[in-house]
Amino acid sequence: MDKKPVSSDLYDKEYYEKYNHGYASFTKSKDLMPDLYNQIKDIDLTGMKILDVGCGRGELIRYAVVKGAEAYGIDYSDAAIEIAKDIVVDLPEDIEKRAYFETMDAKELKFENDFFDYVFLFDIVEHLHDWELKKCLSEVSRVLKPGGKVIVHTSPNKNLMNLVRVVARPFGVNLKSSEFHVNEQTPDSLNKYMSENFHGKLYVLKDKHYWINQMDFRGNLLKTAARITDTLFDNPLIHNLCLAYPFNKIFTTDIWYKGAKKLN
Repeated sequence: MDKKPVSSDLYDKEYYEKYNHGYASFTKSKDLMPDLYNQIKDIDLTGMKILDVGCGRGELIRYAVVKGAEAYGIDYSDAAIEIAKDIVVDLPEDIEKRAYFETMDAKELKFENDFFDYVFLFDIVEHLHDWELKKCLSEVSRVLKPGGKVIVHTSPNKNLMNLVRVVARPFGVNLKSSEFHVNEQTPDSLNKYMSENFHGKLYVLKDKHYWINQMDFRGNLLKTAARITDTLFDNPLIHNLCLAYPFNKIFTTDIWYKGAKKLN
């Protein structure tokens, strides 16, 4: 029996404004987080139709319309769409009118075939059960134009989290998966999902200060351990070693995929 989707009620206003990835930078500005910006800054979006699946607070849509795109943001959380609509209201009218937001299920995209030039899935795949993710990616392929591009980001790396959980357990620390993260990915598992409908390249990165950012709402002991871990793994020598094969399968924090729709 297929597992039930995570309830959209969990993704309330408090989640997006306090706990969702990038909440701190969002409170300071409406800009894209640097790690996401660095991956798309060289893309010319002028005249492009783009879709952000799981748009959350809408930062990507704001960025895209400013860069000249016609941008659609969807999320199955009503709270997300409510917040996202506000992120473009201060833009000039001719720019704001190219931003569209709608509550929508990622498994049932209400768009015509071959509609988009780019589809972005930033930090959504880990929130979808296996059957949901397969259906979502099939829908993404359907709405992409022939040769249309897809860019995916997911974190954490399941291999790394499994290792950390084993190491932490003897110290009485039980690091359970987030109730939101029902399908954490490894580099190999994400590549397998994507290869069904797309051809492209998967790569991994290691975020600096990763662990202290993960411990913002936990106890002082864990924060101290996180700082020590970050100091060790952010050392340039160890950081570069983590990015080298085969260590990059385990010790990296961010998994990226950039590809294009397969032509039948």
